Amino acid sequence: MKKLFRSIFILSIAGLFASCNVDNIGTLYEHEGPDCGVSFTKASAGDTEVNAKATTFTIPVARAVADGALTVSLKSTLPEGVKVPASVTFNAGEYQTDVTLDISAMEVGKSYKGAVTLADESQYDPNTSISSIDVTLAKAYTWVSLGKGQFYDGLALQPSEDDLGIIQVEVLQAEGFDRWRLLNPFPKDKLIAAWAPEYVTYTPDSVIEFFLKDDGTIGFTSQVIKTGLTYVDLGENCYIYYYVPSAYSSQIAADDANNTFVMDKVAQFYFAMVIENSTSWFGEGAKYLSLPGGPDLNELLSE
Repeated sequence: MKKLFRSIFILSIAGLFASCNVDNIGTLYEHEGPDCGVSFTKASAGDTEVNAKATTFTIPVARAVADGALTVSLKSTLPEGVKVPASVTFNAGEYQTDVTLDISAMEVGKSYKGAVTLADESQYDPNTSISSIDVTLAKAYTWVSLGKGQFYDGLALQPSEDDLGIIQVEVLQAEGFDRWRLLNPFPKDKLIAAWAPEYVTYTPDSVIEFFLKDDGTIGFTSQVIKTGLTYVDLGENCYIYYYVPSAYSSQIAADDANNTFVMDKVAQFYFAMVIENSTSWFGEGAKYLSLPGGPDLNELLSE
């Protein structure tokens, strides 16, 4: 097998043996094997989090000889949702190019794991090249604070004679999406003031995440919301939970439609208010969130 002594623009075989990660550029090395000497530049893409709006993800691939154009066949074990091209092409004189994955169908919050492999063994030296790269991808939202809004909950944050129980809450929005997060909806001091210390027995959910569905109604990432309250009059494990109606009973599933924006920047959350581990409940009822910049709930609910 002939030996090639060549100054290469991309790969360092010494780096391949040392760490299976080809990052050194312009190293003089001795390459044995196929004249094209194709290799991925590293063996793993790591656990990569990409923006929820991203549609592509690129993987660099290199070669030792760039005298002419070269098409390299690829195969993949990545799951549905990630499309890998059947091949990638180097232009003449090009030592490195990118394999472009189509990730437009990836779901946010789901992890996609697999490998992309050089399919033609005649195009790489198995002793020196990185012929396969492990890929783990997940899409994530970028959350941006909108500021303070107002939240009304007539059960967990019961109003008094001179106070409607409306609290100030921070609201985040997923950048580029009709998706929001309401932070700390059940502050412990407010729960104690509304009920009594003995009713506040566990840590409530710190976030209510909701989004606008295609039909214009509101959906939730969690179908059950934990308030932090226990109805101790019925027992120590009788927790007060809020259910999206369809998650509680098929008989009230149609009431999901009551989860909606009732006016600009005012969201209505309509839940079944359940006392777990008992045969009792508080029925169904609405909670209201006025997004930052929205109308004053004190005025709306006092009318």
